Amino acid sequence: MAHIINRLKKRGLSLISGAVLVALSALLTIRLGPSGLTDFSFFFFGFDPVYFYILGLVLGGERIVFGLTGSERVFRIIAGDGVMYYYSIMIIVMILAVAGIYIMALSFVTFSSTTFRLLDILDGLAFLASAVTVWMR
Repeated sequence: MAHIINRLKKRGLSLISGAVLVALSALLTIRLGPSGLTDFSFFFFGFDPVYFYILGLVLGGERIVFGLTGSERVFRIIAGDGVMYYYSIMIIVMILAVAGIYIMALSFVTFSSTTFRLLDILDGLAFLASAVTVWMR
């Protein structure tokens, strides 16, 4: 019984973090537009957060699929299936964690409104929650 409860918690956390990640990444991608140069974010290490938002759309969609179905097929398409599977899981966790920390740090550097700073922080937390759910495999 405990295994079923843990599985449901994992799927629920995946579903919630994926939905938040997709919604906020889509909103922030639309806000920044294709250039992303409107809020001087290009000064922070030369990276534009739009690339992380697009990554959030893809991996958030995968977390939604996993949360609804419990199937890991989409993740195995992204991560690969073979000898290096567990290394790719670690790499995806590190990419999600770095993206979350980067987006949260970027929200304090940019000249945007308080609302979008809060959305950036929530998006960064969604990235970190997604990293935790991927690590829980």
